[in-house]
Amino acid sequence: IARAVARQLGIADSRIICYGSSSGGFAAISVASRMPHGRFIAYNPQTNLLRYYKGHVQDLSQVFAPGKSAEESARNFPQRWSAIRALRDARDKGFDIRGVIAQNTADAYHHDGHFVPFCEAFELPLTGGASPDGRLYSAIFDDPKGHGPESPDVARRIVETFVPKILAASATA
Repeated sequence: IARAVARQLGIADSRIICYGSSSGGFAAISVASRMPHGRFIAYNPQTNLLRYYKGHVQDLSQVFAPGKSAEESARNFPQRWSAIRALRDARDKGFDIRGVIAQNTADAYHHDGHFVPFCEAFELPLTGGASPDGRLYSAIFDDPKGHGPESPDVARRIVETFVPKILAASATA
């Protein structure tokens, strides 16, 4: 849908940015990973559904594949259950995926269980910075509210800092 609207407006696919927070951050990474020129901004995202709260994961599993466990669904559909796997597979296909994962350090659950594994998978600095190929970025911020919507100030800072980088014509380290 986003690509169809962009075409009608004369906007290149490489200028579409998927943006989301929490499960919306998971969706932003996942959708961008399905686009040859995907772009994303993800705040405090889940990056692997199996690392989320077990009750919620089991409920999702029954909607996703009735009668199957979450672990079975994740094995059978790894790109749909892991944003890390979706992004890795897209990059392996030669897709030009660029984006930023922004994490609130006061949200230890998502920091440790989702942000750290994502950063490790793509060689991103845990304290913020660029991947070796300059296509992915990590950013951290501290908001005592923990896991929740990013503040307007944080959103503005992330957008101002990273949108020019992820929309750049060529990746730079």
